[in-house]
Amino acid sequence: MLTNAQVTVNGVDLSNHVDSVEVQTNVDDVDITAMGASAHQHAPGLRNDKITVNFLQDFAASSVDATLFPLLGNTGFTVKVVPVNTTVSTTNPSYTATCVLFTYSPLSGKVGERSDTSVEFQATGLIVKATT
Repeated sequence: MLTNAQVTVNGVDLSNHVDSVEVQTNVDDVDITAMGASAHQHAPGLRNDKITVNFLQDFAASSVDATLFPLLGNTGFTVKVVPVNTTVSTTNPSYTATCVLFTYSPLSGKVGERSDTSVEFQATGLIVKATT
């Protein structure tokens, strides 16, 4: 059960504002079907990894908005996710990527409801899994 994940963005621990997190590793499906084939043939292509986080919005210094807003369109910042906010191990691996943020909605919500923002961090390379 996921109850205490750690999410760090550009060195700032925003875990206490995380509602949900998803680490997604993808490989493009490349169709390599040639003439004479009786069925489609597929090969793995390039990786296309991302980390999606739903944050409870907070405009305080060193919190969600203060951390994310300056990162819009900026490359080279690190996002790290650990399933349990304790020591990284073989049973509690970390997932880290250098990311770019293409879209950020700093304000969203209805009257009387919480304000949250869903953010997709696109990896500029591979998400790296570590166990130490």
